[in-house]
Amino acid sequence: MLLPSRRRLFDEGVVDRDYLTDKNGEKAKKDFLSGKLGIYVADNANVDFLTTLRSTNKEATIAPMLMPKTEFGQYTIRMLNPLQMTTVVYAGSKDPAAAVKEIDFMISEKTWKTLKFGTENVHWKNDELGCPRPINPDLRKIEMNYNTDLYMSATTIDSKDVCNIPVVNKDIPYAEEWSKIKNETRDLYENPAVPLYTLTHNEHMPTLPADLLKINNDWTQQSKDLIAKTVVSGGSYTVDQAMNDLKSLKQKIGQNQTMDWYAKWYEQNKKNAFLTKDIYQFLAKK
Repeated sequence: MLLPSRRRLFDEGVVDRDYLTDKNGEKAKKDFLSGKLGIYVADNANVDFLTTLRSTNKEATIAPMLMPKTEFGQYTIRMLNPLQMTTVVYAGSKDPAAAVKEIDFMISEKTWKTLKFGTENVHWKNDELGCPRPINPDLRKIEMNYNTDLYMSATTIDSKDVCNIPVVNKDIPYAEEWSKIKNETRDLYENPAVPLYTLTHNEHMPTLPADLLKINNDWTQQSKDLIAKTVVSGGSYTVDQAMNDLKSLKQKIGQNQTMDWYAKWYEQNKKNAFLTKDIYQFLAKK
């Protein structure tokens, strides 16, 4: 399991030694960008991340990495959900047909393009390929940055295929290098040979009954506390001790009930649910 790996990373000073008190991750981010840390989980990072790193060390490089391989295999711990539910219609709505017409309007190409790009010659212009490209960045910040949720229900796939190919803005420092890092990361984390470790993406997991949800939340928090204790305790609290305590905690809290519920749900729904294997099949077709 990953517990020995976490312990080793902490003992050797590779990760932030104050990570337990760094509630929002800002200290770890600052230490990584200043060259004090070698490993950092960068959620929602953009090219500014690389720009800041280079401002402190011009020779610095960023390399995406997977979780360590153990005797149980190698897995991905996180990935973007490729198939999200963005819109629902209330079952008791007075006019569901009208609601669907509204959805049809919102996901139409003309509508989502207007919401995403704005007004031609004000917020965007067509490039040499005939694809909309943003202009007037300061104006866009004021007039466009608020409305992402308004077109999230649309796939935003252009009917003109060439316009779906990402274009790197070469005027932005390090943009090409950052684009390469992003592509390398996606290749690593969307590889079915190193699959997501869960039954499915957490946004597709079934909702537990209230009693089991409490049990699961208690297990999650208390097991995290035990794992943290193991990581930072040096030799005073061994991995073997932690494993035994985790097994006892699982029994005491009743987490086996949760696992049994998930197992039953899987058997009843495996033919129709969107599971991990389906995620990779979906990605292969994109």
